Amino acid sequence: MRIKINKKIIIYAWILLLISVFVAYLSFPKIVNLENFLDVISGNYILAIFIFTLFVFLRGFTLISPLIVTMVSLLFFSPLEVFLINSFGIVVSSFLIYKVSDCLGFDDYFESNYKDKVEKIRKSFEKKEIPIMIGWSFFPFFPTDVLVYVAASLKVSLWRCLVGIFIGTVLINFISIYLAGKLMEYQDIIVSSLF
Repeated sequence: MRIKINKKIIIYAWILLLISVFVAYLSFPKIVNLENFLDVISGNYILAIFIFTLFVFLRGFTLISPLIVTMVSLLFFSPLEVFLINSFGIVVSSFLIYKVSDCLGFDDYFESNYKDKVEKIRKSFEKKEIPIMIGWSFFPFFPTDVLVYVAASLKVSLWRCLVGIFIGTVLINFISIYLAGKLMEYQDIIVSSLF
């Protein structure tokens, strides 16, 4: 019984944190804005990198797409920094999600509520975990974090999960950063052709 109470407290605290950040953003637009963040970065670059890295590590709990984080972070940091932090960060984030998912008992939830679907997914994962992980995490519009929650609930090997996520994420990070860099090179031409 105590374990269920702790799970509920953690889930409610997580939801409360997300709502609080969103409300703070809406309530204080003059404080939480791009200009202030740029001032912080120019004033203390090491602190900005630390905050960005911490955000990337914890991003998975917000279900924000890694691709969005990559694109936005390119406005503030060099492509190499973004690539390294995102590539390493997705592994840390996936590890944390996998462990938290296990502690919160998502496997019990999925098994009791979606038994047929879980069995179908489990069979597709057998002996194909890494290719599925690579493919899913490479495709930018599928939330990788949901895949990690599902993989943890299906008891997919943590090692295989992280390897597949890492390979797929490195590929999509490289391609998206490269394409964003190319767009930046031609931004004047693109903007002038639009207006």
